[in-house]
Amino acid sequence: MGKYDDAMYRYLSDNDRFADLFNAVLFDGRAVVQGELLEDASERCVDVISDAVSAGAGEVRPRYEKSVRDIRKRMRTGECLIVTAIENQSAIDYAMPWRIMRYDQMEYGRQIQDIISRRRAEIGKQGRPAGNWTKRLRQEDRLCPVYTICFYHGTEPWDGPRSLRDMMHFGKAAEDWQDVFHDYGMTLFCAGEQKDLLRFDTDLKLLLEVLQLRQDKDGLLRLWSGEAFSHLDIETAETMAVMTDSVDILKKLEITEEGECNMCLAVEEMRRDWKAEGRAEGKAEGIIEMGVEYGLSENAILEKLQNKLGVSLQTAMEYLCMFGKKTV
Repeated sequence: MGKYDDAMYRYLSDNDRFADLFNAVLFDGRAVVQGELLEDASERCVDVISDAVSAGAGEVRPRYEKSVRDIRKRMRTGECLIVTAIENQSAIDYAMPWRIMRYDQMEYGRQIQDIISRRRAEIGKQGRPAGNWTKRLRQEDRLCPVYTICFYHGTEPWDGPRSLRDMMHFGKAAEDWQDVFHDYGMTLFCAGEQKDLLRFDTDLKLLLEVLQLRQDKDGLLRLWSGEAFSHLDIETAETMAVMTDSVDILKKLEITEEGECNMCLAVEEMRRDWKAEGRAEGKAEGIIEMGVEYGLSENAILEKLQNKLGVSLQTAMEYLCMFGKKTV
């Protein structure tokens, strides 16, 4: 995972926020999923690979590969057990519907193996031989339903497929073959596309507002100046700082004994810092443009950036990566 996915993983692992996302996305804000009923279930899922290995005594068993879901929780409602999962995405994945289908298939496969294992154990206790029939499900066997949300929080608009059908190439016989194709849908939630955030009950709503303004620093500062951001829990503030590449704001926050922090108090200092950063970037772009115009080497341009701006070599290289392509 990258730093953005890591931050969202930690943030959405909280049961109340996890439930808030599911309720908003799947149930239009109704409190169907309750945080106090959720339990973590983030163990590994197993997927069967096509080839097999010899287990001795003439038995051949499938070889397994392991894969980890981002966040996986269980919720029991009466006699029914619901399996829920969130996949965090900071970048567009053009195979995402297939990945979601594969993760869900692994979960169902794990449940089938659990049923078979329990049946074998029961037969063993009874002293009865285990025949091949124990490797199959019975008519009365049922699986727990799995619900997965792909939470996309990248800055670029999602232009990838939203279902397995979108990944297909049907050729000339498209209309006939599409009618009989068994599609696999994907519940995709794009943070940047959300207009109505009233469905959310936790501070996840405020984080989503921030995510929509990541590329608008002035708008972000105006948002943080609002009353709603004067009583944030520290986890929300930390996640906002990471997701907006403004971790320095954490040094300016005053945290109360109740664990709350006020983003409003740090806004003025952040505004001054970002203006200074913008001026430095403008100067760096001018130096690079002039260097390219005069045919200077990259090393010579880096040296000028260091001398004129008083920055480190690392920062000078970042400026060159940022503006070098514009001038070539």
